Amino acid sequence: MRIKLLWLGVLVSIFTFNSCVKKTFNQEVVIPAIDSLNITASVYGRIIDEAGIPIAGAKVKGPINTTTTNVNGEFTFTNISLNDYGAQISASYPGYFDGARTFIARQGQKHYIEIQLMKKSADGILSSTTGGTITLTNGASLLLPANALKNQSTGVVYNGDVHVALTYIDPTATNSGKQIPGALRGFNTAGLEKGLESYGMIGIEITDNAGNILQLDSFKTAILNFPIPTSIKKYAPSNTIALWSFNASSGFWEQEGSATYNGNNYSATITHFSFWGCHDTYNGVRFSATIIDQNNNPMKKTLVRILRVLNNTYTYSFTDTTGFVAGLVPKNEPLVLDVMGTGSCSDNIIYFGNVGPFSSATATAGVIPINNLGTYGNATISGTVTNCSNQLVSQGLLYINLKGLSYQATITNGSYKLSIPMCVSSDTISYFAIDKSSSFISNRANAVIYTGNNKLSNISVCGNSANGFIYYAIDKDTVTSNDSINTPIDSTSAYLVGNISPNFTTISGYKSSRSISFNFTGVTGGSYTMNNLYINHPYLMSDNSLDAQNVTVSISNYAYYIGGYITGSFSGTFVSMPSNTTHTLNGIFKVRRDY
Repeated sequence: MRIKLLWLGVLVSIFTFNSCVKKTFNQEVVIPAIDSLNITASVYGRIIDEAGIPIAGAKVKGPINTTTTNVNGEFTFTNISLNDYGAQISASYPGYFDGARTFIARQGQKHYIEIQLMKKSADGILSSTTGGTITLTNGASLLLPANALKNQSTGVVYNGDVHVALTYIDPTATNSGKQIPGALRGFNTAGLEKGLESYGMIGIEITDNAGNILQLDSFKTAILNFPIPTSIKKYAPSNTIALWSFNASSGFWEQEGSATYNGNNYSATITHFSFWGCHDTYNGVRFSATIIDQNNNPMKKTLVRILRVLNNTYTYSFTDTTGFVAGLVPKNEPLVLDVMGTGSCSDNIIYFGNVGPFSSATATAGVIPINNLGTYGNATISGTVTNCSNQLVSQGLLYINLKGLSYQATITNGSYKLSIPMCVSSDTISYFAIDKSSSFISNRANAVIYTGNNKLSNISVCGNSANGFIYYAIDKDTVTSNDSINTPIDSTSAYLVGNISPNFTTISGYKSSRSISFNFTGVTGGSYTMNNLYINHPYLMSDNSLDAQNVTVSISNYAYYIGGYITGSFSGTFVSMPSNTTHTLNGIFKVRRDY
C-alpha cells in the first residue's frame, strides 16, 4: 500500500508563519492565521534513525521550548504554547537532515509523535565552476549548473568544491510517514489548502569545504529527477504534476510550479535547496473521531488508519490522551476506518468500519467503541525491588521485553506498575531492574504474564554493576577525561538491528560536549569492519562525514539478551570529509544492550 500522510494528529513541525495572512481551506473554510500560539498542550514522542534505532541527544524544538532526547530517543514537552491548527515540533542531530512534523492540537491534551531522521551521506563532490550531476542508486538525481552557488549566510558568490548530500523519500515505504517533513498538507498557488498525495520527495543540502551551507544564486536554477515507485506508477499523472517545496518557516508544503512526466520519473526545475516533492492534490474534509474501549476508557496512543477504497492507499494518525483523533481525508469518497492494536498487537486490526463519503467541509464519526476486542486487553504488572541489604530500592528502572518490544517502568520506593497490551491470554516476558543509587543491575529473569493483574516475584538488585563506558582517542594513544563517556552520568547504548539484512549492531555514547556512534554487521563475538562512524568532537571541527572502512571492531562478549553487555575494542584509521584528512582511532567499550 501507498502511505499518504494527511492525518494532522500525527504529523508535526516546529515552524510558524511569518505573517498573519489568512489562507483558505478548500473553498468552504477560512483558516485563521496560524502564527499565534493560542493553546497550551503537551507533546511527547521519540526520535529515531533510519534503522529505527532511538537517537540519544537529539535536539527537539517547539515554537518556544527546546529539549533533548534521552537514551531511548524519547522527549516530553509539558504544557507548552502551541497553535491548535498548526502545532509545530522539529528535531535535529549532527550528520542528519532535520525532521519536522505538523499536527492539530487540542487544549490541555497530550499528543504523541515519532520523527525519523535521515543520514546526510556524502553523495558526491562537484566543482562550483563546472557543475555536474549527482545520482543516487534509486535514480533520484540533482543536476547543478556551473557558477550557480552562493553562501547562504553572507550571499557571497562561491567558487570551489561543493559537497552534495541528497536523500530520497519513497512514499510507498512503510516508514515514510515518520520521514516526511511536516504533514502532507500544502497551499497551492491560489492560497488554497489541499490534501497531498506524494509520488516522491528529495531533500538536498550543499556545503562548501568548511561546512557552510550553500544556496542557488539569484536567477539560477537546478534540475531534480524524481523516480516514480513501480507500485504506484499506474496512478501517476502522465503529463505534469504539481511541484512543492517544504517551507521550513511555516511547516507546510507550498506549490512552486510543476514537474514533467518522463516515463519512469518526474523532472523539475528548482530555485533553492530544501525538501521538494511531486504531489497530486485533492479536496479534503476535516474528519475526527474518538476511540474508546469496551469499558468506556479512551484508547490512548492508538493508531487509527483511513483506507482510501479507490486506490488502496491510506492515511493514519495516533489518538491523544482522550482517544481523540483528527485529520484530513478525501472528499466524496468511500473510506474504511481501521483501529490498530498497540504494542505487541500493532499489526492487528482490532476494529474496522465504513465511513464516508463526506461532502461537507467537516465531518465526525463521533465516539467509536471497540467492543469486539476478544482476548485483546492489558496485562498489568507490579511488584517490589530490593537492594543488597534487602531494603526497598528508592529509585530505579524496570526493563521488560516482550517479543522484541521494550517497555520501561519507574521504580519508586521499591514499587513499580505498568500495563502491556496483549493479543493473547498469556505470554512470556524477560525482565531486569536497575538501582539508580548504586548502579547495580539484577539478574535477567523470565515470567509468564496474563491478561489482567500480574505480580512478579521480588527482584533483588545486588552485586552486578550497571555501569558502562566508551573510551576513545583520536590521533593519540592516551584517552583523556573529555573522551571518556561513562554511565550513569553520561549516556551509552547498544542496539541489535535484526529486522533488515544483513543484521547489524550499533554502539553509541553521548555526553554534553562529545558523542560517538558506529555500527558493524555482527551479532556475536569476533572481528568486524566498522561502518557509519559518527563523531561529534571539537578536534574534527567542521568535518561531518567520516569513512571508517579501515577501523576494526573486535567483540569479546556479545549479550544475546536485552540488558546484557557488549564489550570490545576498536582501532584503525578513518578519513574525515570535507578536509580529506586521515586520523587514527582506538578505544574500548562496555555497553549495555537496550534492544
